[in-house]
Amino acid sequence: MTPRVCFATLDLLWDSPSVCDVCTNSPTFRYEFHEGGENTWTEYLKGFCCASCAVKLLQFLRYAGSQECVQEQTDLGGLGVM
Repeated sequence: MTPRVCFATLDLLWDSPSVCDVCTNSPTFRYEFHEGGENTWTEYLKGFCCASCAVKLLQFLRYAGSQECVQEQTDLGGLGVM
């Protein structure tokens, strides 16, 4: 499974976070991050974040996706595929 992150706006009637889960700013979004892999319980995160930290999560997603691509290329090269 490929890494993914999903964002949603806060529902002020149901969501009542006071701070971003990543920093100490006021949260703007609800997020869910799934890195993929076999152990979904430890690689699935969700919470609330501010706009600045949403950008950081997207940058991490880009990094995680590029690492997965490198691993796949390494795996294919290790199989002796010509």
